[in-house]
Amino acid sequence: MKHVWRMRQLGSLLAQPQGMLRVSLPADFAVVILAPLIKAFSDCYPGISFDFDLTPRNVDFGVGAYDLAVRMGSLPDSGLIARKLGSLSRSLYASPDYLVQNGNPG
Repeated sequence: MKHVWRMRQLGSLLAQPQGMLRVSLPADFAVVILAPLIKAFSDCYPGISFDFDLTPRNVDFGVGAYDLAVRMGSLPDSGLIARKLGSLSRSLYASPDYLVQNGNPG
């Protein structure tokens, strides 16, 4: 009986994670950053499915609707745990025709 229990423990340690991962994130982040990574993640963890909410609103983790939220900018003072995922640089682009008509900014 002890061996059966130990084998079950080992099996649960080796088992792949599975279930629904509910994530709230900005649509731009989902398209530009996340979309190229989904296939590789799904190949590594085929038991995980996704439910993405791309609406730009604050989420209430207290009601249990989401497992994770991705936001850009500073986290307002709260009881939430935040991890920095990266940094984005800001750039301004203009076509040559636009610059001829309107001049260089600044």
